[in-house]
Amino acid sequence: MNYFFLIKSDNLGSKLQLPRYTNYGEFHKDNYGLFSASIYKNRWLIQETKSDDDYWFEINSQKIKDDKIFFIASKSEAELIHSGNKLIDLNTFTDSTPDFRGNLEINNSLGGLSSYQAEYPFRMTKKLGTLYSETGLLTHPKSNRLGVFIKNIYYLPIREKRVLYLFNSKSKVIVEKFDIYLNETNFIDLTPWKENLHHCFIFAKDFLGIPLYVIEYSDGSLSIEHTHPPHSTIHGDDKWKYVNKIKNKAYDEIFT
Repeated sequence: MNYFFLIKSDNLGSKLQLPRYTNYGEFHKDNYGLFSASIYKNRWLIQETKSDDDYWFEINSQKIKDDKIFFIASKSEAELIHSGNKLIDLNTFTDSTPDFRGNLEINNSLGGLSSYQAEYPFRMTKKLGTLYSETGLLTHPKSNRLGVFIKNIYYLPIREKRVLYLFNSKSKVIVEKFDIYLNETNFIDLTPWKENLHHCFIFAKDFLGIPLYVIEYSDGSLSIEHTHPPHSTIHGDDKWKYVNKIKNKAYDEIFT
């Protein structure tokens, strides 16, 4: 099962579109709906999101005040999250090969558009690990503005603080530290350091999430891309040994 989300900042909005049908052509107009989950007084608050389209669910960030997440389920399944007060793997609607995709469109006031698939796998909601992402892969020094959205979804309704480090591996210095939170869409403006990001990475302990890098150019055009975790680009039976080396090296550089 996948959860989905919106993003927004002071100059960016977004729109989320999810099909009412599976990749296998199964259509669930009547028995499955779109629900949101948000945290209120340390509990998951569940609400049904209405949609007038017969084939798509659509949500605009301008109409959403809280940092909500979204999921496709029946009413009885959605009630299980409320009663148990934790996110669970409710159904297999979004489990398929090829992967079920939504569409998260980002936009700005100048008409710039870009998109991302926006799914957050349930298996990630149960984990707290180490976030490591190279900032030079998907940023550009000629951008007008750039930043990274870091989406975390944790299965318990808590908003604990973590520290995110921006570290320059060439000069071996901590460039900046940022407060980030579980169960939030954290946004970090990287514009002040855009000339040197090809030497940097971001790092956080006891935190997992999806880093989404957004670039806005002088003509208003936009780009949004996500980095993959190190293990997705390393092959072989001993890939986790190399992943641990990468993360341990980053840890040692920051904290020793």
